[in-house]
Amino acid sequence: MKKNLLLAIFTFITFGVSAQITVWEDDFNDADVSDWTLIDVDENSSNWMARKDLQISNEGLPADGEKDIFGTYNIDMSTGGELTPEENNWAISPAIDLSFYEGSGELILNAQSAIYGGIPALKVYISESSNLEEIMLEEPVLVNLQRETNEGDYFQDYTIDISDYIGLEEVYIVFATPLTMGTGIEIDKVTLTAENILNTKDVAVKRFSLQQNPVEDYLILSAGNQLDNANTSVLIYNTTGSLVKQSGFMAEGIYMGDVPAGVYFMVLTDGTATEKLKFIKK
Repeated sequence: MKKNLLLAIFTFITFGVSAQITVWEDDFNDADVSDWTLIDVDENSSNWMARKDLQISNEGLPADGEKDIFGTYNIDMSTGGELTPEENNWAISPAIDLSFYEGSGELILNAQSAIYGGIPALKVYISESSNLEEIMLEEPVLVNLQRETNEGDYFQDYTIDISDYIGLEEVYIVFATPLTMGTGIEIDKVTLTAENILNTKDVAVKRFSLQQNPVEDYLILSAGNQLDNANTSVLIYNTTGSLVKQSGFMAEGIYMGDVPAGVYFMVLTDGTATEKLKFIKK
C-alpha cells in the first residue's frame, strides 16, 4: 500500500523545520504489486511475488508465515526442492516523482534472507530508467541480508543514500536477485525519504499566483495578461507524486472540496512555460 506519512506538515512548513519525511512507501499489505514491473529473465516461471513470508512445515514443505512481503525464492514452492537454473529475477518499481523535494534522501528496505537462507547480497539499483537493458549497465548497491538464526523472522532496516536523485522527476527502485541467493529474499517494506519539501519561499511566481493559501473549497489562480488561458493545463499532485486532479485554467477556481487536507503541488503549463506551486489544502 502506497501512502504518505507527513505528520504535522503544516507546522513543518510554517516554521521551516528540516527533517527526513516519507515521500513514497510500499508495505505490500494489500498483496498488490501490479504497479511493479516483474521480469523473469531465466523464464522458469518463478519470479518476484507478493505473499506471506516463507516458513517450513513439520513435513519440510514450504508454508505461509504471518507477514505480508514481496519476495523471490530459489525453491519450488510446492515441493521445497531447488529450482534450475539459478534465479534471475528483476522487480522495477513504478515511477517515483522526487522533483518536489530537496536535500538528502534515503531508501530504507526492511528485509531479510528467507528462512534457512544464508546471507544473500540483494542487488539494488536506483535508476532514472525503467528499461532493463539500461538498468543492467548501471552499478548496483549490494545489500547483505543478515540472518543469525535459521528460524523465525529476522527483518532489519537497510539504508541506501539516494541524495543524488532527490529533485528528479522520474526515479525507479530496482531489485535483482544475487548470483547466490540461498532460499530467497523477502522485503517487508520499501520507504523513500527526503530531507525537505522543495522550498518555494514565495507562493507568487512570474506568471501565476494563488489568491488564497491555505486553500479551502476552491483553488483560485491569478495569471498575467501574457498567459494563454485557453491552452493552460493545471495538474495537482500529492506529496507521493500521485496525480489527484487535472484541469484547464478556470477563472472561477478549481473545486478542491473533494480533496483531503494536506500539502499539494501544482504544475501549470501553457505550452511555452511550466511552473510549480506548493499549497496547503485545509
